[in-house]
Amino acid sequence: MSSERPVKVMLFGTHPKQFNGYSKVVYELCNKLSLQKDRISVSIFGFQNFHGSSQHRNDLADNVDVYDAFANENPKSQGFGFGEAAEVVTLKRPDVLVIYNDMIVICQILKQLQAIPDKWFKTVLYVDQVYLSQKREFIQFINANADAAFAFTPYWKDCIVKQGLTLPCDILEHGINTDVYYPIPKRVARKYFGLNDDDFIVLNLNRNQPRKRWDTCLKAFAHVIAANRKRTGTAPMIKFIVGTALKGAWDILEVFERELQKRDVTLEEGMKHLITIDNPQMLSDQDINILYNVSDCGINTADGEGVGLCSVEPAVIGIPQIVPRLGGFIDFFDDDSAIMVDPKIAYYVDASRDMVGGEALMCDYADYADAIQAYYENPALRARHGAASRKKIMVPHLWTGIASHFIDVIEKVHSGTFGKDDKVVLIDALISKKKKN
Repeated sequence: MSSERPVKVMLFGTHPKQFNGYSKVVYELCNKLSLQKDRISVSIFGFQNFHGSSQHRNDLADNVDVYDAFANENPKSQGFGFGEAAEVVTLKRPDVLVIYNDMIVICQILKQLQAIPDKWFKTVLYVDQVYLSQKREFIQFINANADAAFAFTPYWKDCIVKQGLTLPCDILEHGINTDVYYPIPKRVARKYFGLNDDDFIVLNLNRNQPRKRWDTCLKAFAHVIAANRKRTGTAPMIKFIVGTALKGAWDILEVFERELQKRDVTLEEGMKHLITIDNPQMLSDQDINILYNVSDCGINTADGEGVGLCSVEPAVIGIPQIVPRLGGFIDFFDDDSAIMVDPKIAYYVDASRDMVGGEALMCDYADYADAIQAYYENPALRARHGAASRKKIMVPHLWTGIASHFIDVIEKVHSGTFGKDDKVVLIDALISKKKKN
């Protein structure tokens, strides 16, 4: 549908110049939306621009206005700009707000917006879910204070609706920019990072935070190193890229050393198999693409995942992935396009670790080790899964189509027709026309 003027949308989300998945989605989506000037006008209320890099993503469209929440936050806090939200919305007067984050941040923004009298705008939530369950209080609060919602995938929509979401809900998947993420000859990519052409390289680019379960990953790495230490001759050396900070939720080297010792492998020997990266959380999108192309396979050992861009992006360029069978991975991968590891344990995340909470799923490190070994020993399987994942994911997840779907839904939310049966919409239109006459 078309409106008399473009719908004014303000997107609350991570600042496009940040270095994480949230910021990448905001950047890519808004760049595509900026091309539809006759239908939509976009501004960003950007969270947590802590780095302020002038070189990072400096080509955001000129017609996308960005408010830097961290720069304007007073007093400085977590960089979300909660205290400024109502004032900025009142000043900009958007038709529709879209809030993109987890339930805690979404609810905090909604609470701040309650201070605005005579609310004129509609509110759409782009809900990041990573665990099987959400706290009941969050779902009840968003039901009462928003107008519509997006889920990341069909799996996540089904999950939150079953838990009591009553808002009209659609699906807005994350997209892939094939101008940024594309195949590069492996020897060229490895030369860029100074890596050996003959090695078998496994990449984990996930952050060192609790949900990503680096402890599980390091156990698998140590297990594979110990299992292959007697290989000689022309067998490729197995190496693991640790694409995160060495200190965080876990002390990577300390855990790695202990797991090696348990298998009678020295740290000196183990370090021959480990590749670390300087400033891994500040890699440019272009460097990340080269890093993806370096690897023979990727691995994700998280106990919950909304989408998992660090696995989805390399899969699109044809790099096979080892992922847990949970969350967003269920919609992006299958057994013909990846090695999917089945969870063995379910547990509830405690509040001291993560206030979002929920039911997490953990896999056995030995199953990840077996998956690495399977890819190591079977180049044909790697090639088959890489080709299948590229075919399965790429075309349905181009940003142009995703942005178009976003606008379709936003226009319906703005007009009050989203979530209504077509017959109800027609009756409402006839009643409105009759009143005007």
